[in-house]
Order: sequence, then C-alpha cells, then structure tokens
Amino acid sequence: MSDYRLSTECPRCGEPLTVRKNRRDGTLFLGCDGYPSCRFTEELVPALEELREQMQVHIQQQMQSRDVATSPTLNEISRRIRKTITAIHPDRWSDHPLAAEVTKELNSLREFVAGEERRGH
Repeated sequence: MSDYRLSTECPRCGEPLTVRKNRRDGTLFLGCDGYPSCRFTEELVPALEELREQMQVHIQQQMQSRDVATSPTLNEISRRIRKTITAIHPDRWSDHPLAAEVTKELNSLREFVAGEERRGH
C-alpha cells in the first residue's frame, strides 16, 4: 500500500498527515510527514469516526439555518454520499484497507441523513 497524504495538518508541527500501514500488524494509522523529526501518530478509525460526527453536526446546522436557494437538500447530500461510496467502495479498491473503513463511516453518515429526512428536516 502506498501512503495517502491528507489535507489535514499535524497538530504538533503543521506538516501534512499521511495514512500509513503498520509493518507489524497491518493496521492503518495517521502519521506526520515530518517523521522522523516529528513522531505524531493517531489511530485512523477514531479519526474517521470523528470526521463523520463533525459532518453530522455540520449537516444538522446547515438544515436548521439553511438558505433554501443555496443549500443542498438532504436528498442531494445523500446522493453525494452514495456517489462517494461508489467511487471508493472496497470492490473497486480491494487491495486498499482504507476503502473499507471510509465506506463504513460514509454508510453510517448516509443512515444519519436518512434519519434526518424521516424527521422532516
């Protein structure tokens, strides 16, 4: 697996964070591009879960204060999520374990959006 650089910056040194694979056990984690001078690491799954939660809060805030003319509807958001899931689905990236983790979090976000739609937001 090659490393994937994120647009997120390291909280310690400001360098980009990269998705990396642990050589011992194969788990994915976030590591600083400034390694070895900066040794910041973070578990990937909690970072993805936090990102999903932040997106949920953002969607709720957007729906509560949205300008109908400029904000996407929940249906449009759901469509965008489905399109992203299709693009990164593990069936298409079978050799990359990150695809499964991101797809899992996107499906969870999609379920959240569906619940918001049912509540009439």
